[in-house]
Amino acid sequence: MRRAYLPSRQWRSNEQSVKTGGKTFFLESIKTAPGGSVRTVPMFPGMFRVKGSIGTFPMIWNVLPEEYYAGDTVQVARSLLGKVMVHLSPEGCTSGIIVETEAYLSKDDPACHAARGKTKRNAAMFGPPGRAYVYFIYGNYYCFNVVTNIEGVGEAVLVRALQPLEGLELMQKRRGKLLKPASLANGPGKLCIAMGITWEHNAISLQGPPLFITKGFKIDASLIGSSGRIGIKLGQDKPWRFFIKGNSFLSRREV
Repeated sequence: MRRAYLPSRQWRSNEQSVKTGGKTFFLESIKTAPGGSVRTVPMFPGMFRVKGSIGTFPMIWNVLPEEYYAGDTVQVARSLLGKVMVHLSPEGCTSGIIVETEAYLSKDDPACHAARGKTKRNAAMFGPPGRAYVYFIYGNYYCFNVVTNIEGVGEAVLVRALQPLEGLELMQKRRGKLLKPASLANGPGKLCIAMGITWEHNAISLQGPPLFITKGFKIDASLIGSSGRIGIKLGQDKPWRFFIKGNSFLSRREV
């Protein structure tokens, strides 16, 4: 399993914040199991709050391998919930928990970009699984997708929303306005702005820096909801939108 590394950091946790490098980051919470169970995490992917502990930990993420994305696209879209998306850019590191996705299939799916075959715009969709497919919409926004299934099929999963973990200040700067954490990446266009994702990331491998997805958190099946896809005119009836129930970082409330 591949791993990405950053230098170790000193951190001390308490009920409200984490201090590192002279800066204080507020803790975020994500519900991963029913019955009100909540895991509170600092702004470091893969690290959990341990009350009263002090220590030095390496910044290590378990990067999802290429074969993870080679399976059934609908199942990949569902399983990506709780995974952590990370972008290591010259500006700094930003990351977030994937809380909402949509699957797009090559057959019987008029909303899929690959439905009419391979073009210059959608060529990345037909590449190896575990690559990024980034496209431009409305003349203003980029959308980030993960290529799935086997090479040549033309399928992908759209990441619709993230729950920010690390780099909130940088996300705010990129969005150009002071926003609550729940409004930073709650939509595919907003997500790409906050994470610094552009056309230059199209077709790159997601198995290592600068852009990758990690194992993250296991979400209990009872907390995973599904609905028809949103923001499209065709194929809205396909129940291939997946989200974490009750999560306040979704692009739209549960439909």
